[in-house]
Amino acid sequence: MSQAADHLSLTQSAVSASLRRLRLLCGDELFIRSRRDGMVPTRRALAMAEPVAEAVGLLRQAMLGDARFDPRRARRQFVLGLVAGLESAVGPAILRRLLDFAPQVSVRFRECSDAELPALIESRAVEIGVGTLSSRPTRLHQDMLGSVRFACILDAEACGVCLPLDLESYLALPHVLASGARRDGPVDLALRAIGRERRVASAVTHFSALPAFLIGMRAVGTVPIYAARSMAAVSPALSLSEAPVAIPALQIALMTNRDGVADPGVVWLKEVVAEEIRMALCLPWEAAPAGDGAS
Repeated sequence: MSQAADHLSLTQSAVSASLRRLRLLCGDELFIRSRRDGMVPTRRALAMAEPVAEAVGLLRQAMLGDARFDPRRARRQFVLGLVAGLESAVGPAILRRLLDFAPQVSVRFRECSDAELPALIESRAVEIGVGTLSSRPTRLHQDMLGSVRFACILDAEACGVCLPLDLESYLALPHVLASGARRDGPVDLALRAIGRERRVASAVTHFSALPAFLIGMRAVGTVPIYAARSMAAVSPALSLSEAPVAIPALQIALMTNRDGVADPGVVWLKEVVAEEIRMALCLPWEAAPAGDGAS
């Protein structure tokens, strides 16, 4: 209750009074106390959630009318939630776009896990989120952005290898995990599928720490392509290589509340974010499509 009051900028007593009136109106408790999870919604509250969200979206759209978002004149702050590694991969490019085209608009970046992201968006602590596409039923609006493939990043000179890495060279190197990667993650599952395994020498908490563990070291990391590209961009000693094993791609999506599709500012920023993320997902070793060259 206290968190809801803080989010609404109301006192806890005011929120409690509003909840009492809603309970009387709906003939249901709506929220009940749980020892493990605190206040949890009842079945009636869960059934009401989506229709109420749609109604609020329609009301907001009616109040906005034909409002337009002019990025050059707008004064607004957005909160953008990104899964690990995306902040450094696309954040600078997004900021550059704002400085050039929306000088009074600011974005606060927030790193979130895939598990945290839906609740943060639903509570409006985050307006736009980018994470793994969810196949579970959700009240969020999801726009598919593309496939996230994995790449190897290493100091090729220190490792004494030629690029691209072949499987034997890859497995001969010690491996460094990053940002919560697990031994039962997509890389290890792909290796087990062909009867092989890698030797993990270390694990670091954040992608930002990984370059320090690779520069001048005989070690390799295997990370999403957007993280690998951002590391190589700021660390000239590091090189990228296509992973020598078929690692299943992850599907990445841009997520908002359903009423966000009626907010001109959110729609504008979504387009900016989507464009930069699609560029970050490009694989540098794949040939450009025909017709993309200079004429």
